Parts: sequence; C-alpha cells; structure tokens
Amino acid sequence: LADQTFASAKLDPADFATEEARAQLGAFRDLAALRRSLVWPLTAGRYEGSRLERAGDVLALTWRFAAGPLVLVLNAGAHPTSLAPPEGCAGRAPDAALGAVVEGADGRLSLPPFCAALWSRAAA
Repeated sequence: LADQTFASAKLDPADFATEEARAQLGAFRDLAALRRSLVWPLTAGRYEGSRLERAGDVLALTWRFAAGPLVLVLNAGAHPTSLAPPEGCAGRAPDAALGAVVEGADGRLSLPPFCAALWSRAAA
C-alpha cells in the first residue's frame, strides 16, 4: 500500500467534532458489528449458491452456505407491501432490520417503504 493511499484513508479526529458525524460513525460501527456476528460466521464455510426473487420493488435474496442461509428482504419502493416469508424465516423476527418489518397474523411479512430485513442462521 502506498504511503499516500494510507494517509488519504486515515481518519482525522477533527472530522468527528459534530454530533452528526459521531452518530454516523456509531451507525457504521453498528453495521460492522452486525456483519461480524451475522455474516462472517456463515461465509467462513462453503458457499452453496443463491436465489433471487423479485416482485415489483421487493427483492428477496438468499445466499446458502454450509452453515446455513443468509436472507435479505428489501422494499425499495415508496409504498408499503407484503410478501410470504422466504424459506426458513417464517415465525422468526429479523436478526437486523431497517424499518418495522413484521410478520402479520396472515403469516405474510409487512414491509414499509424503503425497508430491509436480514435473517442469518449464525444468529439462530
């Protein structure tokens, strides 16, 4: 790594003088912790394939690993919607979510606009 590249990537403590900047750093640290606990344990083993389902603005992605699946559901649209939970997610609250993704009495996931939810067998 070139010294200039390293220097340009180094964080300056003065950049975190505002509350907003500290909040952003905290959010990044929270995301990194989720990746460490929910994703890395699965990716340490063999990758066995993936599946993508799309219905309008909703995506459901499943990555299969020897240790179990990692499932991401997101609504990229501006309107709420619902869908059947992906295999292995029914009856389980998401391990991480952005927005209030909940399973309704009808068994379908309720997805508010611009939301995402993640299920990981590493958390099971």
